[in-house]
Amino acid sequence: NLEAYQAYLRGMYSAQSVIEEEIFQSVSFFERAVDLDPNFALAHAELSMAHLRLITSRIEASEIRSASAETAARRALDLDPDLARAHLAMAVFLEGGNRDSPGALAELEIARSLSPNDSHVLLVEGRLLMNEGRYEEASETLKRALQVDPTNYPIQFSLAGSLLYLRRHAEADSAYQHAIELQPDRLDAYVGRFWNALAWEGGTTLGKQVLDTIPKARHRDVLEIRLFVLVTDRQFDRALEFMANMPANEVESQWWRWPKELIECHAYHGLGREEEAQNSCGLALSNAQHDLEDRPNDPRLWVAVGHSQALLGNSDEAIQAAERAVDFAGTTVADQAQFLADLAAISAEAGDADRAIGLIRELLARPGWLTRAWVAELWQFDNLRDDPRFQELVGASDTTDSHP
Repeated sequence: NLEAYQAYLRGMYSAQSVIEEEIFQSVSFFERAVDLDPNFALAHAELSMAHLRLITSRIEASEIRSASAETAARRALDLDPDLARAHLAMAVFLEGGNRDSPGALAELEIARSLSPNDSHVLLVEGRLLMNEGRYEEASETLKRALQVDPTNYPIQFSLAGSLLYLRRHAEADSAYQHAIELQPDRLDAYVGRFWNALAWEGGTTLGKQVLDTIPKARHRDVLEIRLFVLVTDRQFDRALEFMANMPANEVESQWWRWPKELIECHAYHGLGREEEAQNSCGLALSNAQHDLEDRPNDPRLWVAVGHSQALLGNSDEAIQAAERAVDFAGTTVADQAQFLADLAAISAEAGDADRAIGLIRELLARPGWLTRAWVAELWQFDNLRDDPRFQELVGASDTTDSHP
């Protein structure tokens, strides 16, 4: 069915992105493909993996979405048991939707045996290795995938991410630039390159240079990054003015979901306007608690509660909320590290310097996005600036890369 195949191709293009609206577009295109041709096994497999991207990115982590992913993967296997992509889809579901790593690896092995030179098999293998924190193996697997398919954008983008987590920032920057050259209209490689620059330098000079190259300057993700830069640079007056013109009521990604009032609270606190800070934090706490009624297992909302409670002076409640975020963090190493970093930041804001410094030291001792240079600049750790242990911790270097 030619029309079904065209819908499939459009879905494959959208599926290469990590941007929310494009992932939803990929689901719609794959659903269109299987509606037009119910026996299109490859489209069922890709539909399953698109559903899983919405779950693992915390865009829509519902039971209905998980069931849809499983149904599509099983339908693909029923239609064509010898289709490598069908086994890949089941591997992705078992890893991301069912928390069954052994089962996922078994399905991946079947896919590899069916199609040993399939770059997509190597891509999924690399991503599964990243989920387990095996970043060195992941980078080598993704490099092999690029040898098979050197113009594949998702492989290049994933390789850049693995290098970022290995703190090989110069190589990561080069990989992100290669991804941008492959598809200059894609936003996610620019965003990845920005975060790599921030981890590399600590400050925002390199990151702002990256932002100036992004073609979609008014996209929500870009606006949120520019807001982050203003707060990191302690330009709190400008941050408040900038937020007043932002269309969304919250700042949201895979790893954070902050009501705008929480950022206002940080800004007012930084300006010494404590009455306004308390009012904003009270609203942020109320909004986050309201959202938790519908999404009680969303760790990002527990982080928002934790920051709000800490800035309101409720230290015990703040740390308890941050601990709940860690409990709901998920099984990937990156997720666990992110919410441990949030626990460290909230502990610092709540006055528990011992715990904050211990967590920072633990995170810096393993591969990850957090670097000493970045910790030294983050405003959430301002309460630790005068602690000699913190000064010693951020004074060393954890990368051999020099800045360009």
